[in-house]
This record gives sequence, structure tokens and C-alpha cells, in this order.
Amino acid sequence: MSGRTRLVAGWLAWLVVAHAEAGFAEEGDVRRFRWHPSLTLHGLADDNVFQRRRDPEGDVALWVQPALELGYRGRAYDLGAEVGADFRQYLDTRELDDQVFYRAKADVELGLWRGLTLRLSDVYTPQPQFLGLPEDQGSNLQQTNLASAELRFAHAFDSIREVIFALEGARFDTERFTLLNTGQGAQRRAGGRFRADYWQGGGSVELRRAFGRRSALYARGRVRARQFDEDPSADHTLYMGRLGFETRLLSRLELELAGGYGVIDFVRRSDVPRLLGSAQLRYRHRRGWNFEAGAHSRFTSDLQGGEFHDTTGRVGIEKEFGPRTTGEIEGFLTYLDAEGSRDFAGSPSTNFFGGVEVRVRRQLGTRLQLILGYRHWANRGAYTLDDFDQNRVTATLSYRY
Repeated sequence: MSGRTRLVAGWLAWLVVAHAEAGFAEEGDVRRFRWHPSLTLHGLADDNVFQRRRDPEGDVALWVQPALELGYRGRAYDLGAEVGADFRQYLDTRELDDQVFYRAKADVELGLWRGLTLRLSDVYTPQPQFLGLPEDQGSNLQQTNLASAELRFAHAFDSIREVIFALEGARFDTERFTLLNTGQGAQRRAGGRFRADYWQGGGSVELRRAFGRRSALYARGRVRARQFDEDPSADHTLYMGRLGFETRLLSRLELELAGGYGVIDFVRRSDVPRLLGSAQLRYRHRRGWNFEAGAHSRFTSDLQGGEFHDTTGRVGIEKEFGPRTTGEIEGFLTYLDAEGSRDFAGSPSTNFFGGVEVRVRRQLGTRLQLILGYRHWANRGAYTLDDFDQNRVTATLSYRY
């Protein structure tokens, strides 16, 4: 059964259960069923739609995104579902004309016993094939399906100590796509056709201890194994441990620090142990100023089976101009390292990119919102497909019932 077929079957089963529950619910329980249709229109002007280093090509486009969210909450479970589409029409660029992407998900969370929950989900959505390009770039998106299950047990010994165990399993499917000439060390050739389907399983444990009402110390450990259908050289097991501290200073300042160690043990490739960490600072001022800064060092992966070490710094400022208008500015820098491997052309597999985005949000009513934005994106690094600049101006009108 394909990923799309599994998702449709799961979504229809969700509707049957929700409808049956709503039919048997008492009059006062009907509000447990929720639904929210929405429509989003994106108008944009892009000066480099293909992210080219030389001879960039600009265009304007309209993206139309209808969606429907559904939900139902019972005494021991919570059902959720969402279906949507993304229709993209460009004015002059024939290669990008009539792009259509689909988004759908169905999930259920069951309370099996005191502290024991089971979460099942199936998500069909587009994801970027290549890291280092804008994640909303249509030429870089592939349809994917992730079916997952998580069994979680949480137990509080007292008001200050808690332990959380989790077991997880997943199946990931993609459409067959063309490999890009990027650096992730796989034994494949650019231009070939590939499906990044894999099985995944693992588990995690977290211990938490509170210090007063504002601070907590935690320790986390995780093991995750992933096995690919078409590329055994990408099979691996991830081991990761982390120790962290979070606190709220005064009443408006939040701080979280964490550090640890991790390694990805490949079956047919070399592995490089890494120090991992993160830092997050949030501050909310009484006069409508909000500030957030953070950095992380972690493992991440692309759709081609490559595992990367991702080091990113990010900072954002938000200002509320009255009850209906908000201004935001956000910037980030990212360095990717494909564990010392080289790309198909023999170049080091590292990449450096960043961007700045400015947005102004205006609430036009209780259900209608307008967002005006500008984004600059720049790539620099050692990938063969790299080194470009892109500027984009957007106007987004969103309605949610």
C-alpha cells in the first residue's frame, strides 16, 4: 500500500470514528468536534526563482492554499486531521508553471493508562530534497509520507522529579526523484532516480528535576536506527545524550542551555562523534517588544540519505504596534558539514548560508490577516550547487473560519 493510499484510508477511518462519536455524544458534548476551513493567498515577486549563481531569472507568482482542519476530543483520546493543497502559478517561468503540492495528516492520541499514552500519525507533505535552499522553494520540494507510532510513559515521583520513557517506530516513503549533485557521500550518481524510503525505530528517556517554581534540570538520551530500502550505505544508528538547564529569570526572561554528545554509526561509512548543544534566550517587554536569540549544534538529514552536522544561530525581534499590527525581523546563519565526506565532484561537503526576513502582520478582522514581507537569502560554501543570492517580496492574505 502506497503512502498516499495509507493516509487516505487513515483519514477516512478518522472521519468514521469522529462521526460515530459525535452521533452518540450528548448535546453538551457536541462542542468537542471542531472544524476550521481556511484559505491563504500568497502573491510574490522573486528575482532568482532557480537559485542560480549566474544569469538569475526573476518572476512573479500566485500561490493558492485551501485547507480544512478537523478535530474531536474524547474522554481518553484526541483525534486530529488536516487536508490541504498548494497550487502555484508563475507568470513567465514555464518550468515552474502549474506546480501542485498536497498536505494531509491524521493523528490520534490515546490515554491507555495513568501516565501511558499512544500516539499514531500519518503525515503526507512536501519536504525539501536539498538542505541549504529555501524550504518553500518548489523546485526543491518532494512529496513524502511519514507514518509513525510513539508509546510514551511519564511518571512523577513527586512535585520536583519526573521520568519519561518513549518507544517509537516509523515508515517513511517518497515519490521517486532525481538525485542532485550535492555532497552527502552516498554511493550514487547525480541524475539517477531514487526513492528515500526507510524503516525507523528507537527509544528515548528523559529525567527532570525542578528547582523551585522557575528552574529545572534535565537529562535526555536517545537511540534511533534507520534502514533504507534502496541504499544500504545510508543505514545507520544514532546515539545521543544531552544535559540541560532551563530557568525563568525575573518574570519576563527565559533561558535554556543544553550540551551533550552524539554519533551516527553508519553501516558502510565512517562516523564522526560530535559535541551537541543548544542555547535559547527569550525576553518579553511590557511595551510590546519581544526578543529571542538562540543557537544549536545538532544532527540533521536530507531526503537523499545524507546525515549532516548543523550549526545554526538565530535572532529575532518583534514589536507590537497596537492590538492589530505586529512587526518582525529575523536573521539566521547556518553551517552544514556532511561528516567530512565529499560531493560527486570531489569538493568538501560543507555549506554556509543565511538569510534575513522582515514581516508586518495586520489583523483585518477576527478571521482575516494580511502579512507583508521581504526576504533575502544568500548561499556560500563548497557544494557544487551553491553560491547564489535571492530576494523575495511577498503579500499574504489568510482567512481561517
